[in-house]
Amino acid sequence: MSIIKSLNERMPSLINKQEKGYKVVYGDVNSVPNTVINQSSDINCGAISNELEFLKLFIIYTLSAYDLGKSENEWIDVVTDFFLNMKRIEEETDVNLINRFFSIIRRKLFPKWMVPLSIKKVFSYFFDEKDIFVINDYIETGDVILNGDFEDGTGNDFDNWDEYESGDSHIVETKTEHLEQSRAVEFQISEDIDSSYILQNVNSVGTGIYKFSMFYKDDGNCTGDNILTLTIRRSGDSKQYDAKTNTWISGAKILIPKKGLNYVYYEVYVVCPDSRDLTFIIASESTFLSSENNYKVRVDKVRFGIWPENPSVKVFIASNYLPGSYSNLWPAGSDPIATYDYENASFLDNDFLSGPGSSYPLDFLNELLDKVKTAGIKSVVEVVSRYGG
Repeated sequence: MSIIKSLNERMPSLINKQEKGYKVVYGDVNSVPNTVINQSSDINCGAISNELEFLKLFIIYTLSAYDLGKSENEWIDVVTDFFLNMKRIEEETDVNLINRFFSIIRRKLFPKWMVPLSIKKVFSYFFDEKDIFVINDYIETGDVILNGDFEDGTGNDFDNWDEYESGDSHIVETKTEHLEQSRAVEFQISEDIDSSYILQNVNSVGTGIYKFSMFYKDDGNCTGDNILTLTIRRSGDSKQYDAKTNTWISGAKILIPKKGLNYVYYEVYVVCPDSRDLTFIIASESTFLSSENNYKVRVDKVRFGIWPENPSVKVFIASNYLPGSYSNLWPAGSDPIATYDYENASFLDNDFLSGPGSSYPLDFLNELLDKVKTAGIKSVVEVVSRYGG
């Protein structure tokens, strides 16, 4: 219904709607010229109706801007990356990227968006949300990084990695701030450094599309926006990978932003047009540093493998609980609080997540994942302990 028609129906019957004054103030019949409407007077109906009609058009225009099908260029990348962590394939058109996005969220006309955020929320009923990582297109095969968990080696030495320290900055092991198992690598950055880094050379990486991934966190003391850099250098021409253009150029490096006190998952889409040796360099980002800026960054679980051809999702959970402690799903009717008086016992519908159980409820987690995963996408749950389990 038009604004003027709605107003006329609601006006008191004592008001003469045919008077010139009424038509000037409120409006007459709808009269929209065959021109582009740039301002409210272009509607040419009446003062109040013009403004309200123009407001309605503006609201419609604003809402239509959220239609992904009408988006272009980098705005599509923002939406697909935020909701599905979906990256644009090299030289992929806007239309193809939008179609890939819709094919997942609308698969089999499923009415809900099965995205990382929703999956994470489901599992947060059973685990701390900061310990849950939903990874799309996880690396299944072809991981070429050796000792990516930094478990091999003694003290501040890490097998298969070369270390470079500068000034008062150091690269050490941490046995308290690791993601899983027993240790991780820690960058201890001082105010007067050039750069400190770890490096690994990998021979004969074949042609294909790959994913680099790692987990990292910092101590919150870095004053800059970026906290690490990643350089992937190939043999032959010594060019580096540019993640913005998916090409190999001179002088490229990938900036890794600071995230804070909890581990975050980071990934890079990498296109290798031919077989080369590759060098991976994870370094402190020092270009922004000012005086009295000391901070720490921890890195764990570094991977570089084949990007899977088919969609997949992994729910990776790094639990703070010791294996067999507070990890068993009790059946309905069994009350561990009454029996054991555990402080950490939590009600979950008719069940409990607590107690001295000997293993994680894998059958239950698999059933849970089967309910939340998007149809047709390979899915897996991996639960690890931060204390070596």
